Amino acid sequence: MKKHILILGCKNYPAFSSDKVISGGMEVYITEIVNYLKSDFRVTIIAGYSHSDDPDVKVISVPLIGKFALQPISLAVFSFFIAIWKVITGTKYDLVNAQTPLSGYVGYILKKLFGIPYVVTVHIFAATREHVGRAAGIYGRIEKVVLHHAEKVISAGHELKKYLDTRYKFKEDHVLVIHPGMDLVSFNETEVSSVLRERLNTDAYKILFMGRLIEENGVDDLLEAIRRLKNENLKLYFAGNGNLEKKIAGFIEKEQLQEKVILLGVIKGSDKQYLIRNVDLSVRTSYHEVFPVAYLESVSVGVPVIATPVGDTEYMAEHTDAIKIVPLNNPDEVVSAIKAQMNEGELSEEAVLKARSFINKISWERQSMLTREVLNNVFASNKKGV
Repeated sequence: MKKHILILGCKNYPAFSSDKVISGGMEVYITEIVNYLKSDFRVTIIAGYSHSDDPDVKVISVPLIGKFALQPISLAVFSFFIAIWKVITGTKYDLVNAQTPLSGYVGYILKKLFGIPYVVTVHIFAATREHVGRAAGIYGRIEKVVLHHAEKVISAGHELKKYLDTRYKFKEDHVLVIHPGMDLVSFNETEVSSVLRERLNTDAYKILFMGRLIEENGVDDLLEAIRRLKNENLKLYFAGNGNLEKKIAGFIEKEQLQEKVILLGVIKGSDKQYLIRNVDLSVRTSYHEVFPVAYLESVSVGVPVIATPVGDTEYMAEHTDAIKIVPLNNPDEVVSAIKAQMNEGELSEEAVLKARSFINKISWERQSMLTREVLNNVFASNKKGV
């Protein structure tokens, strides 16, 4: 009989399936990983406003409260009561895989009450003031307890592992790195929306920001850089959603950038692939990243990237020769980098080939195999302890 895994902390499943939830890299990560794990495990996911048409994946959908900050908290609260009720009423979970330390606390309680082992996947530098503000101290204490008592901790990035090992003094093998994967994909151009085609039908130099529109992605710095470049023949396209949408719209109106900055909303499927391939440059001036796959999506099709040196960005730059690094919180340097790239043009064939070679080594299938190995080792270790 297949082992039964309960996944907690993923706000929306599949990723971006509900406009009521601010999805991100974590949701994509789980959507892709589960696509492979479901052949070996029974999977149940508690997520917000979610559904599953897949008989191998059971989804328990819950409402979420608020926006970016409150959604993970409300999800953890609902998950706590639902998971305990399910176990009390006879559902057998063999392992909990929590996707945040907060949801990992639910796994910690289930382990204490019912002996269910748990693994925590960490996707962000959560317990920092930059991420949770004044709550960093409290969150850090929760994170410390949850991660120490987990059977294993999976880090979604190399720099994130270093941070966790240093902060919590873990043994070297307690935290393992399984970062997001990527597959080189084709798409059906006939399915691309006419609206998107029209918006990209310009002789202006096209710059893309793809990601959540939140403070930690450095949106303000990028907008300031574009304001200083308003006399250049360029356009900036924001693809994504988040709590800064109204602020960006207000900035566009105040600075009269309606012809320079375009809000596209969430872009998926063939539209996303078409967008990535039909811009000239990808830029993200983030204060926080872990393993930003969006950069690889761009360089794989010859589009250069400008980014800040956070998370594994420099690691990715080294392995692709296609990402230019600019300092944090420095619109002047972003302006200079954009101007230089406008003169340089697209990536060289050598850079694209190097980037694609790197991407081929980190397919979603490979990353899911690494995840499967961790889960099976946990099952084996717990069996020996019985």
